[in-house]
Amino acid sequence: MMLLGSLQGFQYFQPWLRGKEELLLTVVNEDAVWQSHYPFPAPNVLSVQCQDQNLRLSPSREEMAGNMEDMVPPASPYEREISMPGTNCTLFLLAVYAKYQHPYVWIRSSHERFVNVNKNDALAHDSPLKLKSISEWNVKSIHIWNVVAELVQLCTIPPPLNPLALDMKYFESLPLTERLLSSGAVAKFLQRLVTDTSSIDKDYYHLALEDLSAITKFHFQTLRDIWLHKAQQNTEISDEEKPDELSL
Repeated sequence: MMLLGSLQGFQYFQPWLRGKEELLLTVVNEDAVWQSHYPFPAPNVLSVQCQDQNLRLSPSREEMAGNMEDMVPPASPYEREISMPGTNCTLFLLAVYAKYQHPYVWIRSSHERFVNVNKNDALAHDSPLKLKSISEWNVKSIHIWNVVAELVQLCTIPPPLNPLALDMKYFESLPLTERLLSSGAVAKFLQRLVTDTSSIDKDYYHLALEDLSAITKFHFQTLRDIWLHKAQQNTEISDEEKPDELSL
């Protein structure tokens, strides 16, 4: 969790570490590219009423039916949550508390997109989601990024082919030094991801490889740009010193 929480530059989510056990996660609700092409909701993503009248889900989230665990409270209750999601985002709390033995995820905003709950019902707000990745935590090779990927595919409309996709425009917007450090950190993360094939869904494995290739190339291009920038600075300093040398 510490590894993923320290990274930025993903297209569909943004993580923030909060202490050693908690990760705040903002996940995009609707893909901006998809919105520009389809300004109205497509029929297969419209919310429908389930047999359980307490749940309000979309067909693409069928696995979330009965999606609230029994009361398992987080160390940071909903009523004390001060973080706010950005526009077109849902905020989640992903935590790995020692006392629970495995991760849990709690919704922290936009509850109405997933469940019908009373705004004053603190117990409902502090009940974690049932997720396939978490249910398999102790029986398969599951990592925090598998949980994040499942959240993205459940939350973002339409579900992205690669929930861990990178946002290259983010890296391009950074100053040179920060660009080098950020791209290198993400490249190392993706290397670990694609090397351990048991920890990544085969449906987007090839897309992760493409992102790794792109960010690695970008990283070394940035390194070259920094070298050229420093070389130019040294040349300018040298040119400024020449008149003084001539006057001597």
